[in-house]
Amino acid sequence: MVTCEGAIDKQNFINEQKEFWIPTLQKQPGFVGGDIWQPEKKTNKYLVLTYWSCEQGYETYNFETLPKLTQVLKQENITQVSAQNISSKKLSPRKATSKTVLVERRWDVIAG
Repeated sequence: MVTCEGAIDKQNFINEQKEFWIPTLQKQPGFVGGDIWQPEKKTNKYLVLTYWSCEQGYETYNFETLPKLTQVLKQENITQVSAQNISSKKLSPRKATSKTVLVERRWDVIAG
C-alpha cells in the first residue's frame, strides 16, 4: 500500500497509473491487480493498493524493480512517461510512503 501526496491534477495522476505504473506492474511475476483510493474530501492524496499472489513476487518487485523506478522518479517528470520511453522524460517529484500488509484469507462471509 502506497500513500501518494502532491498529485495536483487527478486526471494526470490517473493517466500516470494507466500509462506507466499498471503496464510496469503487469510485467511483474506474482502481480494480481490493484486499486486507487482517494478520500471523499477532494485532496491531493491517494492510496494505491497492489495485490500479489505470493510474497516472493512482491519482494522481488519491491527490492529490485521499485528502487530503479524510484531513481527515475527523482530525475524525470512522470506525467510525460510511458513504459516505452521511461528514460527519455522528466518526472516530477511526489512524496510516496509505502507499507506492506500481509492479507491471509482465513474465512469468507457468504451472503445467504
